[in-house]
Amino acid sequence: MEIDIVSEKLEEISIENIQIIKAKPFNEAINELTNLEKKYRTVGDAISLGRILVAFVEIFYDSSKLTELNECIITFSLKKHLQSELAIAAMLRKCCEFVDLISDISIKTKLLETLKFVTDGKLYAEIERAKICKELSLLRKNVDNDIESAIKTLEDLKIDTITSLEKKERIEIILQLMELLIESKDNVKCLIVAKKINKQHLDQTVEYEELKIRYYQLMIIIDKYKNYLNTSRHYQSIIDTKLMQNDENKDERMKFMALAIVYCILSPFDSEKLNMMQKLMKHKFLSEVPKYRDLLKEYTTIELINWYTMKAQFKDDLLALGIFDVNTQEGLKCWKDLRTATIEHNIKVFATYYQRAYLSHMSEFLDINIDETEKHLCNLIVNKSIKAKIDRLTGIVTFSQYKNGINDKQENVLQDWLQQVETLMKLIDNTSHLINNEESEL
Repeated sequence: MEIDIVSEKLEEISIENIQIIKAKPFNEAINELTNLEKKYRTVGDAISLGRILVAFVEIFYDSSKLTELNECIITFSLKKHLQSELAIAAMLRKCCEFVDLISDISIKTKLLETLKFVTDGKLYAEIERAKICKELSLLRKNVDNDIESAIKTLEDLKIDTITSLEKKERIEIILQLMELLIESKDNVKCLIVAKKINKQHLDQTVEYEELKIRYYQLMIIIDKYKNYLNTSRHYQSIIDTKLMQNDENKDERMKFMALAIVYCILSPFDSEKLNMMQKLMKHKFLSEVPKYRDLLKEYTTIELINWYTMKAQFKDDLLALGIFDVNTQEGLKCWKDLRTATIEHNIKVFATYYQRAYLSHMSEFLDINIDETEKHLCNLIVNKSIKAKIDRLTGIVTFSQYKNGINDKQENVLQDWLQQVETLMKLIDNTSHLINNEESEL
């Protein structure tokens, strides 16, 4: 008998019946829905409950009773025992639709805060929570100008734990958080957040390319005055996207190509920089920037560079990039680092062609004093970019030379390896000998 009653009641809660109830006067409709909600919550009918809860929030929204709407959401999400998760999820999805329709910022913010509160820790509403936190963070930044609060909103989302969110939406939220952290000048935390993006996902399809460009542009902001080589690498990643290879983006691509070359030159001298310069010399878009190609050729050719001649030749082109503005500290730093890169290149030329050289003669060619020459030389030796010894008494620098076509460094590595193999073989022999002795005693 009880089953028949439940069955009868279930048949009553159809979409048509809900529409009939909603058409009644406000108080009458609310009272009827309240009775139905209690009845179907008791029997655990998730489908009917979902329709009832959705009807509740629709009535409050249509009647412009938005304060009551917030109370209704909290009541059904947190205060009702044995409430169906599927029903609550249906109600929250409908409320997320209201967010896009509300134009009043204060009311919209209040609704978002309510939804954020009730979805905390709810796995069945994690997709809705992601949308809510993303929208609320934008409002707090753009309307309230409260960047710290906007950051906290996205951090509360705990994007790492959301498994059902699509990759594209996940990346968009992480990029939004990165932008906020950069604006708040918290670059360290931004780098940590950036690692949550799998770069392989950015290379999947063409629709991800805008996100890829946006990601690398943010990374450029972080690295451009701290890690020149990474900055050059970021620009090259942008250039390699199919979107940037279109002819309509040629001007922007040419600028990015020029910046990739310049930032590579600015980076400290090491083998990685050499490899990247060789890679740029073979780049398919290098011909589009002939001036910067000539500049790159200066630093890839094993010949001394005259700083003043080079500066006079390329000054206008470098100033056009915007990163060599002498009126800013960053611009002055770039000029200083370019000068350092030129000195390091010239020292490398000395190390290539000479076995020994006087510090005084080197300083004349480098057009700097002896102390500066020694400082730059020591930096290169410490970084293992070159191998040299300085005799301070005589003022002579002795550079490593090639023997039988094998560099000293490579030869030392080979000798170390042979020594380690010999030690290992002795250890194996001794162990075998001890084992044999024990077996003979048995």
